[in-house]
Amino acid sequence: MTGELDNLAFRFFKLFAQYEHALKAMKYARTGAGGQVEPEWDRFSNGVSMCHY
Repeated sequence: MTGELDNLAFRFFKLFAQYEHALKAMKYARTGAGGQVEPEWDRFSNGVSMCHY
């Protein structure tokens, strides 16, 4: 069970990191606390929902 959970967690975080990278590459990002780049999930989701309706 532990090995299966570890694999699932690894796959989740890998996919999540890929989505964050894609958002930053598409300019859906802002400078957050400490000067770190943060993805703008809300702005992206609002833009996507506007395109499909």
